[in-house]
Amino acid sequence: MKYIRLKVSPPNGTVSVSAPHAATNREIEAMVQERLSWIHKQQAYFRAQPEIPIAQFTQGEQHLLWGQKLPLELVTARGRSRVFKSSSSLMLINSHNKSQEQRADLLDTFYRQQLQQQLPALIKKWQVHTQREALFWGIKKMKTRWGSCNTVNSRIWLNLELVKYPVGCLEYVMVHELTHLYEGSHNQRFYDLLESFMPSWQQWEHILKTDGED
Repeated sequence: MKYIRLKVSPPNGTVSVSAPHAATNREIEAMVQERLSWIHKQQAYFRAQPEIPIAQFTQGEQHLLWGQKLPLELVTARGRSRVFKSSSSLMLINSHNKSQEQRADLLDTFYRQQLQQQLPALIKKWQVHTQREALFWGIKKMKTRWGSCNTVNSRIWLNLELVKYPVGCLEYVMVHELTHLYEGSHNQRFYDLLESFMPSWQQWEHILKTDGED
């Protein structure tokens, strides 16, 4: 890590600081003091958000797929338990009366498959456009970030939750992380490059900002 980084995380506005080994306590404290008003603003924003109900994965419950709300339909049938999309719902084939946790895992597997189907064409598109290539792309659940980039090893991770948002949000996060292969920090050069690659990036960032950091 080359720079001191500050993060305010939902849902409680927890503040965390990451710093290079060479950074002194005085430098870290000065950086936090400088951004104190921003920290308080972010914490107030998170406190004002309505509490999100915990998913139960029951009949008719609404779940998101690429920005569209779809009811979950539980179907008891023989064969392999799985989830697939019909014309108007998400069908969960429940062959052995799966528990709530097992139904959640089935939906996560479906979400991962959906994201994996989108990635090859989008990776090709945006790596050509940005003229930067990641050596590895992965998918995992992340609580406070939409994506991450290891600039040393050119490894990019994408948050599984992106499958719930419009595809433009996924593309924005991909471009955001590819831009880090030019510039590791969120300085003016980074945002100038991001703007040149994807002029509409703020539109997609705005959608994601209601739920976390990107």
